[in-house]
Parts: sequence; structure tokens; C-alpha cells
Amino acid sequence: MGAPLRDVRLVRNGEKQRAPNLIGLDESFTTIGGTRYTIVVAVRTARENDISLLRALIDHDLYPFEHKSSSLLRYGGVSPQERATRVQGLIEDLRSLPVSWSAILWEGPYRAAELATCAVTAAKKSITNPLQTGDIAHGCGRTAFLHDGIEDSHSNYFEQLKLQVPSAFDTSFQQSICPVLLTFMENADRTYPATNTADYIAGHIAHQLESSQSDLPSQVLEFDPSWVDPAPQAEVPYRLDSVRPIREEGGRSRVLAWILGKGIPRNPSPINRDPFRDHVEQIADDAVRSYLLEEF
Repeated sequence: MGAPLRDVRLVRNGEKQRAPNLIGLDESFTTIGGTRYTIVVAVRTARENDISLLRALIDHDLYPFEHKSSSLLRYGGVSPQERATRVQGLIEDLRSLPVSWSAILWEGPYRAAELATCAVTAAKKSITNPLQTGDIAHGCGRTAFLHDGIEDSHSNYFEQLKLQVPSAFDTSFQQSICPVLLTFMENADRTYPATNTADYIAGHIAHQLESSQSDLPSQVLEFDPSWVDPAPQAEVPYRLDSVRPIREEGGRSRVLAWILGKGIPRNPSPINRDPFRDHVEQIADDAVRSYLLEEF
């Protein structure tokens, strides 16, 4: 076996934490007959299982690190029907992988508190659902709750998200099941396989709604107003530790961030050696390694 993927490394006020698990969260929106629908999807995986998830994405031609649900249609030369077939195949494969996911469907106009609750509830259920089936256990380890996008201190949505997190993942949950650490990352849906998977599933569910398909996956739940329960004090998010001294750009940066469990390096100038190839060569899965070296 090659070297294992590293824990996600997080920093807050000088405090450093390592998370061996990751929840990738993404959202999709669609309007049907004048009604707005929001689909929020959370995908949970242990970092050690990310290669299995990445291989499933590759096997279904979903181009992780290069495309996501929308760009696959715009630039990948793929029709909506073909994308639906590929993502449906991925969803079926996830049943046999150590990966769990949950989705919340919100019907109605934009409302920050409700949408933040959808995000937090999807993340929580991505942990509690496999806990009930025995696929994960109490004390499963710190989990990075990674939201796709840059944190916006002026956004009511992000403020509500930071209020809902400590309510959903209270002290009892953190002690008996696992600590959950909120963080943000731009382009997370083209960096971490879990977030990329969440993006594809969210887009797929939106397509099913647009096609008037009533047989949504069992992991999809409609929003319940009783879930809205903000905590009196907001969560202080963590930030992803930076990649230094490795400095790459583009797809190589995204793959390095994924392998190292850190953020995307900002400086595009490489230093001396090729750290991208050094790290990719350590990955055990031949199909994954070949894909990464050929694509990037």
C-alpha cells in the first residue's frame, strides 16, 4: 500500500487540529413553474477512503478536479441525459463504498436561516445515518465540515450557518460521536472528492426535479421547520492550513490540496522538485494514480 492520505489540517486562533474525516457540502438550485428549489447535499468519508471515492468518480467519467456538475455540461461535451446516467451509476456504486451522503430539499424563496439549517442537517445526517446501520461507530474521530466557497462575514446565510452548527453538533454530540469542525474553501467542489461528489449529486437531484421524476433517492428528505434551532453563540470557523513550501497552480494545486489535506497554494511558482508527482506516485490505487498523472 502507498502512503495514506493526510488528515485535513485546520487552524483557528493559533490552535491546530487534524481531522481524519471530511464532510463535503454543496448546493444546487432550480426553478420549476415559478417555484424555487434548493438541494443541499453532504457527503461524508474518512480520508483513508477518499481514493475509493475518487476511483468511483473516475470509473463513471465524472472528471474530478477538472469538472463539476455544471461545467461537465458546458465544457465536457456531455448531455444532461448522459450526465444523469453517469451520476446515477456513481450513486449506485456508493452503496458498496464506505461513503455516506444525505440531502435536504427546500421548496420556496431564499431564506438564510432555513437554508443554513438544511446544510447543517444534511451534514449531521451524513454521520447519524451510517451510525444507525453500524457503518461508522461512536468516537469515529474529528470531522472537517467543509463548505464550498469563501466565508463571507457580511452574508446572513453564513452567519446563520455558524449559529446552526453548535446547535446541531452540541457538546453531547461532539463528545459521544465526533467533533465537527466548520471550515470553508473556494473551489472545494473541484478539490476534494467528497465535495465533488456532493456537487454531482445535487445537480443530479435538480435534474430529476426538472424532469418531473418522483423517485428521488431515499437519502433525500424535505425540510422540516422544526429543525431551525440557532445557538445563542456562533461557531468560530476554522481555516484550512496552507500548503508551504509547495507552490503549484491549476489542477495540480487542487490535487495537492486533496492529498495533503490543506488549502490550495497561492503562489503558482514551483520550487526545485515536482512535489505533485512525488505525492501522486505514493497513492496505492493504480487507476487513480494513472488518471492523475495523465490529466495533470
